Amino acid sequence: MLMQMVITHVTNNEIAGMKKDWQFPSKELHGYIQGILATLVDINEQSNDMSDTDGDVRLQAKAAEEVKLLDGVAILLKRLEMCSIPAMSVIPEAAVEAFADVLRGISEETRKSYVEKVAYLNRPTKYQEKAWSEALPDIEKAATVMSKLVVSEEEKQSISGAINRLKEHNKAIEVSNKELSITPQIYTLPVNALNEMQQAWIKDNEKQFNAAVVELRTALEHKELATSLTRRLDARIKNTSVATNTDVPAATSSSSSKSSFQVSSTSGSSQRTVSHTSPSTNEHPGTSAVEASSLFVPELADIETLRKALNDEPDSSMMFDYTNGLTEFGKFEHIRPTRTENHRYSRFFVNAGTEQLPVFKVVKGSDLGPGGADTLADQANGKETIFDLRYRKKQLSGQANYITSVGPAIQMPFSESKPRPGSKPRQPDAYLRLQYKDNDTPNEWLSRTECISLMGKKTAERYLAQFIAQYDRKCKYLEACKAQRLHPDTNQPLNERDRKFTPWLFPEA
Repeated sequence: MLMQMVITHVTNNEIAGMKKDWQFPSKELHGYIQGILATLVDINEQSNDMSDTDGDVRLQAKAAEEVKLLDGVAILLKRLEMCSIPAMSVIPEAAVEAFADVLRGISEETRKSYVEKVAYLNRPTKYQEKAWSEALPDIEKAATVMSKLVVSEEEKQSISGAINRLKEHNKAIEVSNKELSITPQIYTLPVNALNEMQQAWIKDNEKQFNAAVVELRTALEHKELATSLTRRLDARIKNTSVATNTDVPAATSSSSSKSSFQVSSTSGSSQRTVSHTSPSTNEHPGTSAVEASSLFVPELADIETLRKALNDEPDSSMMFDYTNGLTEFGKFEHIRPTRTENHRYSRFFVNAGTEQLPVFKVVKGSDLGPGGADTLADQANGKETIFDLRYRKKQLSGQANYITSVGPAIQMPFSESKPRPGSKPRQPDAYLRLQYKDNDTPNEWLSRTECISLMGKKTAERYLAQFIAQYDRKCKYLEACKAQRLHPDTNQPLNERDRKFTPWLFPEA
């Protein structure tokens, strides 16, 4: 009889232990939630009832309640993590907003102690982790192909395939989220941003493409599942697209003052983000609003890295003497001299690329260093354009092959083009090089108007359209090489010899 009682007692203890370890802890979780709710109510009441007479006392009481709230949240999150229950399926958005408000209101020292404790609020579910790990290669593949200058037909087709697979992953994530009572768009993939990138890439719309790149990076950079991918894409996309375009919309600091529970729907991808940044605290320069409002603000750059960067920077720069035809913009090739003696108003044509890949650009004399315009003008024997339409027309009338070749072309930015009166939309200044059967002046760089006068409107515009498109492609490639400090001929890292003979290839030029 005694033995039976002992066995029954042991069995009951085992059953109780198994229930504690394996049964869903609904009563326990409800207890935590009720306690947190009661604390939130107390905090709200104290916030609404601040009188002048006992303001300090109430503030101290409110601070104590806030610490009590954070302790309760930390315990609840720890228990959820032990049970492998996603926090986002239990804690509603309104509660997350309230926690974030408390985090922003407490001292920096206290805030730091709770950052890791409440990290589980943003933890993705196991299914979300699995879907992202399978999807990241497709995101990387699509973004990388679209950032390349030369793409094969096979690569073009691979983009659509990658995006279609991402859409399937997205649907599966939404279904899983609904089953767990999570907002469907939480931790979905940035399919919309990739779609916009693809459409802009197909249309060759650089501004729209760069805006989509920013949207993609914004969608990825605050996802802990995509941290490694963001770093890899930085070198391939950011340097070739975003860094070379000044019209790309940047994240503004105003977003840091929005609701701490941020669900971004612009890219079709969302994540609950608890902000612990005080509204009055300025963001670090160079960080985006997404980074500054994230639960984990990136640490400042490593001191050793900063010191090394300073050591690598020269403390002085040699001035160009221009006597060898080398300038900070490229190698001098041609001049359209001004009608006055002041060559600061002349336009100089330089090769901003290499001998194998010439990329010509126009430089105003006033942009050169002291004495540079006059020094280069003295080297212009047989390299100047003083266009005489009557003389060229006369030569053409006698021999149809007087113009031996046409191209390349240059198109100047609007900001550097000559201003013109009138309300009619104007085109940026463009120049086209013509080679002649002429020993005295073998070639000239003619303006758009001069080309039309000499060759006729249809012929001139056909050549201009052809070679300006080529010019744009060359400039994109050259800027991409500069951003990554690669030589455009070899795609190898630039060296000291390049700095001596082609300094304009460096990004700081």
